[in-house]
Amino acid sequence: MKKHTVYHVTILFILLISLFLITGCGESEPSSSDRTPTASPQSTAADNTAIIATPAPSTATPEAEATDPEKQTLSDEQLGKPFPADLEGVELLFSQDYETDLAFEDITEQGENINIVNGKLGLCLDPDGNYIDSWAGWGLDVLCLLDDYEQYELSFELQSFKPAEGKSAWDSFFMGAFISDCAAAKPYYTNANEIADGFWVTFTNETEAHVYFGGINWPNPLVSVSIPEGFDTAKRLYVITNQNGVSYWMDTAAGEQILLVSAVFSENDSTVTIYDGSGQSVWSGANEIDRSVGGFFRAFNHFCPTQIDNLLLKAY
Repeated sequence: MKKHTVYHVTILFILLISLFLITGCGESEPSSSDRTPTASPQSTAADNTAIIATPAPSTATPEAEATDPEKQTLSDEQLGKPFPADLEGVELLFSQDYETDLAFEDITEQGENINIVNGKLGLCLDPDGNYIDSWAGWGLDVLCLLDDYEQYELSFELQSFKPAEGKSAWDSFFMGAFISDCAAAKPYYTNANEIADGFWVTFTNETEAHVYFGGINWPNPLVSVSIPEGFDTAKRLYVITNQNGVSYWMDTAAGEQILLVSAVFSENDSTVTIYDGSGQSVWSGANEIDRSVGGFFRAFNHFCPTQIDNLLLKAY
């Protein structure tokens, strides 16, 4: 009986030792699947930190800056004035030197007496430069939306004459801004059901400019202002539009850049005030222009020989 008892005890002892060893190994040697959850949160946290931190510098890329609503805007000193030549951010949207007939692909014509004459756009002139007693007009087929740019600048070299002394105020070269239709609008009533819109100012060789506003009082100008020089010789005319209104500038024969006339809209668009070049208010009344939709630049030449050259349209 002792032999059997010793034998059984021995077997039991061996079994207990084996069970202990198996259990101990399982605790000290976790499988690879057991190790992964412990290491994964640490590496994931590190990776996420890197991923989150990386995009921050990339928000300063040129593409992001171009669409950033906080990007630099024109200062009060720059608004309503021709762009300085060295101003960064100005874009050239259109240019034309009128050296070929391709110029007519870029404008909408009105009337038949528009020709290229010696490398210039001639209004009321035949191809040889002879005056034709009539009217003509053109529109620059570029819609200037104030949601796209803060300010637009149209400029060109202008030379225009009244064909005779004593001609009426409306026998002039009209330059219009905020026009709703670049193909049809004129600065007067075209028929019983159509009224011209926009803001128009006349320029000729005379030292007086006449203002027309949305067909009001045609054929008499709404108001007239004196200007230092006429356009008896080719001088650059500037037309500036922005959310505040529209202004007209010129380069004098001496190269000085001066303001000729401007119109400023009230903040709620209900009224407009017109100023002469010295900043003196000369008229104020109801505003007929919706500046929120922008508009076209349009010219209308009424019974006077006129030439235009080196046209530029810029925006900021």
